[in-house]
Amino acid sequence: YNGILSGNDEQMMEQLRQAAEQQSNPSGTSMQVVDSFDTIIRGETAIVTVSEGEYYEGFTLRQWTTAFQGNNGPTILIIQGPAEAWDDQLVDDFIKSIR
Repeated sequence: YNGILSGNDEQMMEQLRQAAEQQSNPSGTSMQVVDSFDTIIRGETAIVTVSEGEYYEGFTLRQWTTAFQGNNGPTILIIQGPAEAWDDQLVDDFIKSIR
């Protein structure tokens, strides 16, 4: 972080999260936000956005996106996978394990 970034940290993190959501969609996939929730990462509240979209032939892609303060500044985390095999608890446990 080191003071390189300026402005409101919450606004910056929200802008990073939104940019990550827009750029992480595989071509041909229109992702729609289906949920969002707060979680704690590195002692700070972070918003996780859950999106889904039909990838091809009925295959539904699920994506969790969040932004948080990492060791060297803002960090974006994007986790994607098939909705049919998604394990909310596994992904939530992984996010909570970030130190």
